[in-house]
Parts: sequence; C-alpha cells; structure tokens
Amino acid sequence: MSAIRDSLKGHGERILVLNDETHHVSNESQATAKKWKEFLLSPDYSFRMVVGVALYSIHACHKVFL
Repeated sequence: MSAIRDSLKGHGERILVLNDETHHVSNESQATAKKWKEFLLSPDYSFRMVVGVALYSIHACHKVFL
C-alpha cells in the first residue's frame, strides 16, 4: 500500500477530495473509470465530500465548474 493510501485510510470523513481529473472519468475506458470510482467509494477511506472540477482556459481566463 502506498504512503498516500496509508495516510488517507480512516480519515475520509474529514477530507475534501477536489478531483481535477473528472474529465478523464468520462473519457477513459470503463475499467479505468471503475477503478477510480471504487477508490472514491471504498469503505477504507469513507470519503464524504468529493467535488469534480473542470478547468479550461479561454483567452487566458480560467473558469471553475462545481
């Protein structure tokens, strides 16, 4: 298990996950999206707050969608 996973285990209720890779979930294969969803829903972490954001640039202006 990685150090990151070790540090997250059992603390998910107090952690806000800001997922700036949300666009990959819809563009990747079913298997890849499924692995990410399984991680986010894992009872090992019990994440309560997950926000998917998409950042894009139009004429050097950044917009964030929640």
